[in-house]
Amino acid sequence: MPRSSAYYNFRPSGREQFSKKGQWFLVSAIIITSSLLSISVVFKNYFLTDASKIAKMNDDYLLMNVETQLTKIIDSTGYDQPGCTNLKSALDSFIDFSDEELSGRGRLVTISYIVDCAGRKTSIYMSMSSDEMSISKTLVI
Repeated sequence: MPRSSAYYNFRPSGREQFSKKGQWFLVSAIIITSSLLSISVVFKNYFLTDASKIAKMNDDYLLMNVETQLTKIIDSTGYDQPGCTNLKSALDSFIDFSDEELSGRGRLVTISYIVDCAGRKTSIYMSMSSDEMSISKTLVI
């Protein structure tokens, strides 16, 4: 009498063997892809750079513009008035304007000046502070 196991073939045929390999390949590819996707989502903030932050940190550009405007005011007003009253009032009004405008942008601006009418020179000290940086500069015009 033949054994009952002789009627059953427990070893898979060639076609079944390849289909199971394909299933494991698909399962492993899905697992690897999902793990890489989850790693990239977790570390997304570490690899991205915020280009807008660089544009917001333009304190040196703002201070250069203030310096240019102060130079234009001194050149256009001149030292011809007695006591340089026009020059001092023009500088004071620009300092008030720039302080008001830049404080609205989160910058603390300090500008002080000394006008020497006889020597036709103006010494200006400027400083600008924000959360990111602090810049100071001294000019003699």
